[in-house]
Amino acid sequence: MTMPVYAATGTSGHLGRFAIEQLVARGVPPSHVVAVVRNRGEATSPAGRGAAWASGSLTPSSMTSQPT
Repeated sequence: MTMPVYAATGTSGHLGRFAIEQLVARGVPPSHVVAVVRNRGEATSPAGRGAAWASGSLTPSSMTSQPT
């Protein structure tokens, strides 16, 4: 069985950083966590905790719909 990959948004802030810490503390390997930030330059290293980094925005204009 494959382990899911978790994406935590807002990881340059307090709650997003806490989400990453809690995932890792609960046994999710950092390699299965993606820290999503709007601007990579604003991110601090503790938020990653070994997680992969991704930059992006979750504003409606940046999202695309996929046909079902």
